[in-house]
Amino acid sequence: SFSLFALEQLSFERVTLQFGGRLENNHYRPTDPSLPKRDLTGFSGSVGTRFALWNGGAFVANYSHASRLPDLEEFYNNGPHDDTQSFEVGDPNLKVEKSDGIDISLRHQKGRFNAEATFFYYNIRNFVFLEPTDIIDEDTGLPFAFFVQGDSRFIGTELSLDVRTTKWLDVFAGMDYVNAELRDGTPLPRIPPLRGRFGLDAHYKNLSVRPEFIAVADQDRVFTNETR
Repeated sequence: SFSLFALEQLSFERVTLQFGGRLENNHYRPTDPSLPKRDLTGFSGSVGTRFALWNGGAFVANYSHASRLPDLEEFYNNGPHDDTQSFEVGDPNLKVEKSDGIDISLRHQKGRFNAEATFFYYNIRNFVFLEPTDIIDEDTGLPFAFFVQGDSRFIGTELSLDVRTTKWLDVFAGMDYVNAELRDGTPLPRIPPLRGRFGLDAHYKNLSVRPEFIAVADQDRVFTNETR
C-alpha cells in the first residue's frame, strides 16, 4: 500500500477555505495461484468552506469526490465470520468505489452551549456491501453472504446538543438517521435505523460518571433475506 496526500487551508476574516487530495495505490499478491493479483489506484479530493455567522456560530459546507479501494476481506474472504454471523465469500474482481457527496452543517460552539446540525448526501458508484442469502453452509450452520457491488445513494442527518448546566454537570442529547438504497430503490443491508440518545456527564477533577439512554427505532427498510 502506498499513498500521498496534501492539505491546504486559507483563512480570512470570516471565511476559511480548505482543499485536500489523496492518491492511493494498493497491490494484492495472494500466495494461492488460483486467486488473481490486483493493482488498484484511486484519487480522492475535497473542498470545504466555513463561514463565521455570529460569536461561536458557523456554517460549514463540504464537497468531496472519493475513491475507496476494496480491502483484503472483500476480495478474498471465504469462510465463517463470527461478527456478521455469516459465511462470507469475497469477490476478487470488485471495482473501485467512487463517490461524490456534500455535507452541510450549522454549528454553535461557545461557552456552556454546543450544538450542531448536519445534513449529508452521497452518490456512490460500485458500492461494496455484504449481500445476505438464505443458503446455509452445512459445516458451520451459517448463512452464506457475498460481497457484491451496486450503485447507491445515502441521505442522512445528525443532530447533537451539549449544555453545561453547572461546573460539574453536562447534559447531552443527539439523533442520527440515514436512508441508504440501491439505485433501483432496494434498501441496502446493515443500515442502522433512527437513533436518539440522552445522557448526563457528571465530572469532578479526573472522575467522570456518564449515564446514557439510547432509543432505537425499528428498521423496516430491509434488504432481501435480511431481518428487522
